[in-house]
Amino acid sequence: MTGARQNPTAAEQAIDSYMSELLQELPEEPIAGSSQTAPDQANGYYLFEVLGLHVAVAGDRVDSEVALPQVLEGARDATWYCSATVAGRTVTVIDTARLMLPADLAPYNVPLAERAQRMLLLDEGEWAIAIEETGEEVAIDIQAVSWRGPTGRRAWLAGTLASKRCVLLDLDGLRRLVQLPVSAAPC
Repeated sequence: MTGARQNPTAAEQAIDSYMSELLQELPEEPIAGSSQTAPDQANGYYLFEVLGLHVAVAGDRVDSEVALPQVLEGARDATWYCSATVAGRTVTVIDTARLMLPADLAPYNVPLAERAQRMLLLDEGEWAIAIEETGEEVAIDIQAVSWRGPTGRRAWLAGTLASKRCVLLDLDGLRRLVQLPVSAAPC
């Protein structure tokens, strides 16, 4: 994981501004009816980066981290997910940057395979999310998380952790957005 930046670029400053907005818009209560509760303390969370943004997912949902296949394929009906073949199995891969970041920050003109080298296989390898570099397991104090409220606009966002400038993904919300299984688009 990268440390503090000495001279942030314009893109890094824009992402910092976006992160500040996310941190300010969330109430401090869990999502009504959400599965976003503390995972088993032994599992913790899995922390990784997406275009400089710290992102965490429940560690008990991560099957493994693998190299992103160079061949990504599918129908052309979405810009933020595609499919890849992993160990002979077709897997939907979420382009996390395109999904999470606003259009002026998301790298729509750069193919996923040129931006991300890794992916996290989730839920026993049923689907995956693209990440830029190797992540790590961390402990997160869930009492410090500002959880998305029931009127939250971003189905993928479970909450934010200001102390780590980190967003926590709602993996069930992501699954609903993609309506797995799907015929996915090229990333």
